[in-house]
Amino acid sequence: MHDPILTEWPESGPPLVWEIECGEGYSSPIVWADKMVFMHRIGDEELVECRTATTGETVWTHRYPTSFECKSHYTNGPYSTPATDGELLFTIGAQGQLHCLTLENGDVVWQRDLKQEYELTDRIFGVGHSPLIWGDKIILNVGGTQPGTGIIAFHKSTGDVIWSSTDHGASYATPQPTRIHNTDYLFVLTKDGCVSLNPGTGEEYWSLPFQVSVPDAENAVTPVVYGDMLLISAHGTGTACLRILKDGSFEEIWRDKRNLTSQYTPMLCVDGYVYGVHTGDFSLRCIELTSGKIQWRERTELKRATDVIAGDRIILFGEFGHLAALEPTPEECRLTSTTTESLFAGNHCFSAPAVSEGLLFLRDEARVACYDLRSTE
Repeated sequence: MHDPILTEWPESGPPLVWEIECGEGYSSPIVWADKMVFMHRIGDEELVECRTATTGETVWTHRYPTSFECKSHYTNGPYSTPATDGELLFTIGAQGQLHCLTLENGDVVWQRDLKQEYELTDRIFGVGHSPLIWGDKIILNVGGTQPGTGIIAFHKSTGDVIWSSTDHGASYATPQPTRIHNTDYLFVLTKDGCVSLNPGTGEEYWSLPFQVSVPDAENAVTPVVYGDMLLISAHGTGTACLRILKDGSFEEIWRDKRNLTSQYTPMLCVDGYVYGVHTGDFSLRCIELTSGKIQWRERTELKRATDVIAGDRIILFGEFGHLAALEPTPEECRLTSTTTESLFAGNHCFSAPAVSEGLLFLRDEARVACYDLRSTE
């Protein structure tokens, strides 16, 4: 059972609990128990900051130098979102600095320079994939230029390589683990396409070429798994729905460029229906997973909104700082609450929201804010 959350709030938004100033970057905040962690950049340093979730007070800060410059007009990073198991915290900087820190006090347990070790090629947005924790492994879509260093599993306690697999380049999507037909699978949307692996050994089961077809764009949408179905999306190429068969192979159920294709914003599946933002017109849409049929579409001020499931709602954080709560239903676009004005002065907001214990954490490139979604119902 999910704790109830506010489904309606004033036009000005839910109550503000605390706010702090921050630097640039698109890294999203994460929360574990009473700790909120986020990454940002100030000057020539990237910072990993841990704050008390309920008050915003500083617990610890880890800093390291960076000289990365984005080759486009977007931020200089960091782009990757941290991951934690409650004891260890894993972060990746825009230049490929992989750190394992203690969540308790930010001490360095181990570190590796992915760019130097695996001879990563320079890219417009630098290194931006996020790490996955699976058992005793931290799994990354490294995208190394050395043979067999596309996807690598490191031991989370030591940083030693457990397995290394594929020659796939890196994307900006997070590896997706799941269990289907009593078998563990790891699905990774890489720069080159979707690859299916054994997460324990790195053995490759199959790969499907699936690349963006828009100049200067990147694969950046984490695959969606629902039952035995797998949904992948790439800017300009479209969205494909695959069914994983009992022998580990797949069959393509449908592929479409016009129903719901995401550029980088998360796609969420609830009760067999997929919700997300279509990159063609920035409309909020719902499609049926098994058929790809459009159930509804709605243009809103949210534009390319990021999202997270909270209780029985989808919280939408708009590209320019608007906030909304969506009741996921295939019948209509049912927004139960929206803000009339941006909560972030109309700045670009490309970081996904986080929700924990009824508290909502949002950021742009100047401010991190915590809002109260706790309900007394």
